[in-house]
Amino acid sequence: MERLRHLLADKVWHLLALLLPLPLLYPLIPAVFQQFSTRIPSGPTDNIAYVWVMHWLGRVLAQGADLFYDPSTYYPVGYPVTAIETTLANSLLFAPVTLLFGPVVAYNTAVIASFALTSYGMFLWVHAFTRRRLLALAAGLVGAFVPYHTAYLAGGQLPQIAMQWIPLTLFALERYVRARRWGWMVLAGGLFGLNALSSWYNLVFLTLAAPAYFALRAGRPLLRRRAFWGHAMLGVVVAVALVLPAALPYLRANQRENRSWHARFIALYSVNPLHFFTPGIRHPVWGASVAQNWPTAQQQVRNYLRVVFAGYLTVLGAAVGLVLSRQRRLTRALGAVAAIGVISAMGPLLVDNNGTPVTVPVPQELTEQLNRAGLLNAVKDWLGPDFTEQLRSESRLVIPLPYALVSWLPIFSSLRAVSRYSILMHLALTGLAALGADALIRRARQRWQAAGARVSALSAAAICVAACVALFEFWMLPVRTTELRRRPVDEWLANQPFGAVIELPLDKSSQRLSVYAQLEHRQPLALGMQGSFPPPVDGERRAVLEQLPDADAVKEMCTWGVRYIVITEYPWISEYTWRDDSALAHWRSVLENTPAVRKVGTIGTSQAYVLDGCS
Repeated sequence: MERLRHLLADKVWHLLALLLPLPLLYPLIPAVFQQFSTRIPSGPTDNIAYVWVMHWLGRVLAQGADLFYDPSTYYPVGYPVTAIETTLANSLLFAPVTLLFGPVVAYNTAVIASFALTSYGMFLWVHAFTRRRLLALAAGLVGAFVPYHTAYLAGGQLPQIAMQWIPLTLFALERYVRARRWGWMVLAGGLFGLNALSSWYNLVFLTLAAPAYFALRAGRPLLRRRAFWGHAMLGVVVAVALVLPAALPYLRANQRENRSWHARFIALYSVNPLHFFTPGIRHPVWGASVAQNWPTAQQQVRNYLRVVFAGYLTVLGAAVGLVLSRQRRLTRALGAVAAIGVISAMGPLLVDNNGTPVTVPVPQELTEQLNRAGLLNAVKDWLGPDFTEQLRSESRLVIPLPYALVSWLPIFSSLRAVSRYSILMHLALTGLAALGADALIRRARQRWQAAGARVSALSAAAICVAACVALFEFWMLPVRTTELRRRPVDEWLANQPFGAVIELPLDKSSQRLSVYAQLEHRQPLALGMQGSFPPPVDGERRAVLEQLPDADAVKEMCTWGVRYIVITEYPWISEYTWRDDSALAHWRSVLENTPAVRKVGTIGTSQAYVLDGCS
């Protein structure tokens, strides 16, 4: 009976780690909880792309479609799905939800589950090395709501929101170090694979961080054991078996196309050291003041990628852990992971608050010497030809950072948003802070042994207060949301003969919304969602549309199978896009002056047109 009571008590802690994030998440996205089937977090940005991914995988499973080719966008050419992340670890996991309730419900379920599973993963990991359930629960909640997580919730990028696989992988590695059983290494390999299938960024993050964590955590005695290498090979085989089938189409696409980014462009998505100490501008108490008075916060208005605030209390707790914890191997391992996150998030070049590379003037003679030696030409492909020429003409040099050593490598060079490495810092600092709290509790108990019960009670209270303060540091105002439902014009299109649709204007948000609309009306689209690597046809067709009402442009549209043109006004869209409001009036005027285009009328908030000039 006593054993059953202990088992039930243990299960309660696990349930708390899974369920407590939900009431904490509700204030951030109340509209999503209330309108679960029609509203998603964030404005109309990448979130719609991943709603589409949820739909597409459901279609692949239900109809046997090609996972990596969509014929219904950029019709009739089609869209290479390798231009975006299919995030299979999430879209496949929630495919039953997609098939039963639709992609919007599946997307929202995946988002909410990520907070619960991240909390649970952190709980398991921290409990594995502290053996304190309340402390592990507090670390789980803090880890689930780090600024990285909530920033991408606001940004709508599911591969980054679904960060739960990282702490779960670290937990499996920690358990292997302690138990030295092959099953834990196999689990670690499987979780490593799920990280890659969630986001290719996570694959690179853990390729750097997991070996560093494990080597420093395990120590030489374990690394010298023959059995370990056999177990490690099992883990590698499992990871490769999961990752390789999905990775091959992306690798082939990388060979066909140049998907590398210049260091100058990567710098736009990197941070400088001050950003780690800059609170978020969406904090309900001090956010407005930070936005107005902190130079490092200005870019957060449009660029959530620079929200990498480490948290002052978390940093303090991590420092205590580094100094006081007796688990020296673990502190070194966590310190290494945090360092990898910080150094990599700063990118290949030192940047200012706006992501512009910091340059220093040098004598003209030195520039000429470097030019004659061929060094400037040698780095031209890495920095970018235009930026290299600018440095040459102005006689200035950039300040390279350690990440420059790997940023030119084939896979690394295709990762532009390097500030995402900050997730490693967040998780490692949270682990170190838990070690710091554990060390303080141990010292308190040693000093006041006679007052054991009182020390335990005060320790529990201190943990709760510290967790609340850390969460409050990270808190932010509710996230804006996007309503996704069938428009009246979608109903009209669904009842029309087959023909490709063009939605105007051409800004990114409008095009993303048109991709969701296609799920409702099922007519093909002449354009699409672009993705990180837009297909060449995207630019070509946009150029043709800009030539309207020219007759040759109309003829070209006919070759795309275009039959319907829709202009939709979204009054709220200016909050999420740089679209000029005059674009709506411009396209109305263009279509009215195109003889081959006939206006059907206003349907809801949309103007519908038919292209009659195609024979």
